Amino acid sequence: MTNNLFRALPLALVLALAACDSSGTADPVGASAAEADIALGATASLGGLAVSFDAVAEDSRCPDEPGVDCLWAGRALVDLRVAGQDAQLRVVEDPAAEPGAGLEVGDLRLYAVALVPEPSASGPSDDTPVVTIVTLDARR
Repeated sequence: MTNNLFRALPLALVLALAACDSSGTADPVGASAAEADIALGATASLGGLAVSFDAVAEDSRCPDEPGVDCLWAGRALVDLRVAGQDAQLRVVEDPAAEPGAGLEVGDLRLYAVALVPEPSASGPSDDTPVVTIVTLDARR
């Protein structure tokens, strides 16, 4: 639970900072940002775009468990179908730190910000994978 909280904090901070500027007025980025959890095989609508989660293309993330030491943090890649086009996104915790990891579609930029279940040293999970996708205004 704590791990999920810390994952959500960077995204919440990005969205909060994007929602205001130095004058204190609302910014379109905060107004147009959307988020959806999409289970494997399911489709969600984000900012008017149909986004389907087709597959986990790669998940080499290091298990965050006691006694597990990794030389590399690993990465996760997800295969999506966005507005009828195939796409692959790398899961990033902080879109602001890795703006190139997003996919630009019209005026929106999509990011995969979480993938559960996380890898476990005890083996693969039977839980259905769920990816969290956020959209931000790409005009900025």
